[in-house]
Amino acid sequence: MVAPDALAADLLLLLRGVARTGSGRFLVAIENHGLSMTAFKLLLILGDGVEEVSSSTLAGQLGLSPAATSRAVDDAVRRGHVTRRECDQDRRVKLLALSSEGRQVADELAAARFEGVREFAQSLSETERAQARDALHTLITLLPDNPKDPA
Repeated sequence: MVAPDALAADLLLLLRGVARTGSGRFLVAIENHGLSMTAFKLLLILGDGVEEVSSSTLAGQLGLSPAATSRAVDDAVRRGHVTRRECDQDRRVKLLALSSEGRQVADELAAARFEGVREFAQSLSETERAQARDALHTLITLLPDNPKDPA
């Protein structure tokens, strides 16, 4: 029997190890855009397939106060990464979305991250890749918000 803490420790080792592979490219991409950690998280959340999100929902997802979220959104709007508009049903509600420039930055960051993960995958033998893929497919199906069915 495997204790949950032991599995969690192993999963964290895997995530850290994969993140270090090619992480230089990813970190350079973040730095090139002058993104703070909050700005980076904002792009990730808004780039996660949601068309628009309210500022209060975004605050909850970022784990920030409404005031801190407002400052982060103001900065993202100034940079051209985010659009902000009033909700048609309730003008007190501000709806946020990635602009085309913000989508481009988010896609660039995702591509840099993907390249790092690809480097790790290329370092595995064919047998190791097949075993890893089978194990990952099982884990993906167990995710609470299963992002997609593994192909």
